[in-house]
Amino acid sequence: TVSLRDVNRCIKLLNWFHEILQKRGMTYKEALRRSMVLSLMTCYHSRLSNKRAGFINETFRYFKATARGEISFAGLDSSIVEKYIHEEEMFWIENVNCGPTIAANKPLRENLFLMIVCILNKIPIFVVGKPGSSKSLAIELITSNFQGEGSTNDFIRGFPAINVFSHQCSPLSTAQGIEKVFETATKAQSISATTQQVVLLDEVGLAEQSPHLPLKVLHKL
Repeated sequence: TVSLRDVNRCIKLLNWFHEILQKRGMTYKEALRRSMVLSLMTCYHSRLSNKRAGFINETFRYFKATARGEISFAGLDSSIVEKYIHEEEMFWIENVNCGPTIAANKPLRENLFLMIVCILNKIPIFVVGKPGSSKSLAIELITSNFQGEGSTNDFIRGFPAINVFSHQCSPLSTAQGIEKVFETATKAQSISATTQQVVLLDEVGLAEQSPHLPLKVLHKL
């Protein structure tokens, strides 16, 4: 089954990727083909762990059977999907100043890319991973590089500044505490239209252990 929210997110991302890719110099048709792939990969592929290869193969099979004309996938194989993903991840990490001591490994590239896309499109995202898988590093790089007109990178400068309101979750978390940080972020957003306010619930899994069931409040936020 597929949620209609997923369908809406996928369409939203397709339009966003199409616009962004054209700004980067791609033709209308090439940007559309990549957007078709990237929007589906962002919405579904990123959620999978050991079934990603199968999803890529099925997605490519569908595209090859249905896409026509200049966006046709004829003559290509499923590796084009992985190529599009890799190139998009590399584009974003190459436009972010990571510093000389940070390695652009796969977990960092993927976390950075997905976080940027979801934040700029105001899409909630759960980032799951073991300690040391670059989750915190990715958000730190985003906030330090996305500074609006103060950004050092010309392309990044075209996006709003990103400001993070962090809330440390624990087995004692309450709905009131989580709701308060959202209210603070909402107030800040109303004051500054040029800054994208983001709420980060750190270690959100710990809040599931709370007897207060605080995560239920997220449904109304």
